[in-house]
Amino acid sequence: MSQTIADKLIGADELLSFFSSRTNVMSEKSARAYNKALSAFRQYALTNGIDITGFSGNDVENWAASMLLGDMTVKTAAYYLDNVHALFNAALKEGLIESVPPFKSVGERLRRLDPASTGPFVDGDTLSRFILHLKSHSYAEAEQAAAADIVMLSLLNRGMAPKDIAMLKKDDMGRLTPESAEIAGRNIDSRRTYIFPLRQSALTPAQLDRLTGRLVTDLLQRHGIPCTGSATSTLTTLWACAAIRSGISPTLAVATLGSHPAGMPALSLCTMPDIPDYLADDITAHVNETLLDNPSRWYAMRLRPGVKFAQVSTRLDDMPARRRPNDIFYPCEEIARRIGKRIIFENRPLISDIAFMRSRATDLGHTMAAIGDLAWCYTVTGRPGSAYAPIPDAAMHEFQCAIGSFTPDYEVAPLGALEVRPGDRVIVIGGLFSGYEGLVETIEGHLPLTETEQTDREDAASATSSTTIYRVIFPDARGLEWRVSLDSRLLRPLP
Repeated sequence: MSQTIADKLIGADELLSFFSSRTNVMSEKSARAYNKALSAFRQYALTNGIDITGFSGNDVENWAASMLLGDMTVKTAAYYLDNVHALFNAALKEGLIESVPPFKSVGERLRRLDPASTGPFVDGDTLSRFILHLKSHSYAEAEQAAAADIVMLSLLNRGMAPKDIAMLKKDDMGRLTPESAEIAGRNIDSRRTYIFPLRQSALTPAQLDRLTGRLVTDLLQRHGIPCTGSATSTLTTLWACAAIRSGISPTLAVATLGSHPAGMPALSLCTMPDIPDYLADDITAHVNETLLDNPSRWYAMRLRPGVKFAQVSTRLDDMPARRRPNDIFYPCEEIARRIGKRIIFENRPLISDIAFMRSRATDLGHTMAAIGDLAWCYTVTGRPGSAYAPIPDAAMHEFQCAIGSFTPDYEVAPLGALEVRPGDRVIVIGGLFSGYEGLVETIEGHLPLTETEQTDREDAASATSSTTIYRVIFPDARGLEWRVSLDSRLLRPLP
């Protein structure tokens, strides 16, 4: 019986194996070139959680743009697209896939770009230093201070034109987001109608445009930010940089902006998909959070089939310290097994293929680039290209309390503040004995904190080298007593 195409279609792993089999029969020079392209393609797909059997046109555009923004030359990026395109064509001829992604058409558009202008607009460190200056309110002159707040408001509102921000009046405060309102509010004067002191009533629209443009451009250049045409053009480009740095894909960045920023020609490769307003608002809120705070948040990652957590841990340890996640949490429970006359204790993972990491959104891309072949991280929409999904602190704390295993950032009460003495009644609020009431029999001692936990204690009043362990008695209905050693973070005193 003959096979149909549907019968022969294969999964991502099999397709990669087929590609490798094709390169194995090439000449040494060709194989080396094709394997470089295939390695870059595979790494991009794994990092972004993309199934290569469903690689779309937007995925090709995102990959091409990402290569250029990663400082790869136009010539090399186009060559990689050509090589991967040839491998997909071979798979199509074998009936292993139904269609070939548009590598060729994207490659043609890529070759038309100016090779001298396709790299990153500004590096991440320069952008971070600039945002820090904006938030420091360290500008002595009134015009410079106003320019800094105008730039920050523009970045919080997808590159809003400086002249439009300058025309904001006190009556407009109600339609600003809380973050934008806080920045605008420090410029308000009861004697002025307009929020910013730029002599708006005395200037024509064109004059105000030139004034705000000059103020913003001078500020940007003073901090090493290149200018691309108008001040508005530069600010929309800067917003796109911040969005991509926070984990948003190039196509979603331009879709949220509604235009291709002039300062990043690499993004001209991306067609703008239609996205609903709520998604654009969610992306804007995500970018704003990284601009304002960039806090460390918890994220869940799923290990790929056959991968052990130790492999992920080793890979993360090899990363540069400044890019490494702040914390890794792989919850385990201690299991006792009898082997002959001995009792052996071993740690067994509660969820074998799920681990958690605490990191900044701007560092997650580096992390997933390092471990993408071993694990993938959940995203907000569940689709590749959207922002990674942070776990709310309250949900993470509730989970840790439920399993009775804690990370350094979690305290149900400041360490040392839970004054429980022998004879006191307590209730267990987490772990296996959650909900049970008992009596404290003794204070057994202290469980030393890890070096990371001690480092995380920034408040000198709560700095300590240990957390207290209590021996608690639980009487049952049959008159028997159970004695259990429990972490103080699992206990609450009863009146």
